[in-house]
Amino acid sequence: MSIKTVFAGFLLALIIAVPIGVLIGLSPTLKSAFNWFIQIFKPVSPVVWYLLVFMIIKTILIDSSEDSSFIISFISVGLCSMWATLVNTLWACHL
Repeated sequence: MSIKTVFAGFLLALIIAVPIGVLIGLSPTLKSAFNWFIQIFKPVSPVVWYLLVFMIIKTILIDSSEDSSFIISFISVGLCSMWATLVNTLWACHL
């Protein structure tokens, strides 16, 4: 189950970060506009992402009796790997 969660989270990061990284990497204007945003969120600890996602999902699913651990872990892994994927894609397109 852990490998499935990590794979799903990384796939989420790829789906989001690669197209955005290509767009930002090909445009100097977008790169200068979004660089500050990327530099702020890139060093955020995975524990912080996990706690934020946990609080948001538990608030949204307040009446739900279903197990939300997969959703929380899936989104947390996606957010943690999204910033590294975005930066690497951005620089690969910039060269």
